[in-house]
Amino acid sequence: MVELAHDWRDHRSLTEGERGLYADVRRSAPHLAGSADRLLAEHAEVSGQLRSVIEQLEGSEPVCDVASFREEVTDLMGRLVRHRQRGSDLVYAAYSWDIGGSD
Repeated sequence: MVELAHDWRDHRSLTEGERGLYADVRRSAPHLAGSADRLLAEHAEVSGQLRSVIEQLEGSEPVCDVASFREEVTDLMGRLVRHRQRGSDLVYAAYSWDIGGSD
């Protein structure tokens, strides 16, 4: 989970900010700005979920409700998969469709 959190921070650094991918999408395909904003909003939520899972794993007490913890981790993994797909769809729409990608 710590490695996943590190990879997530790398993802955020590549996509957020004025030089990030989502800012580039806004400049290149302004009509997709809403989709980029939704992906950005997910960043804080997913970061919070990652922190919660790591805190539970690194806590001094063992995880008491294993079924609930498993559900939390499963939900997090599902969110990451869906986020990745929406990000891929956004990049495709911005660069292959709108701007005219080449073969």
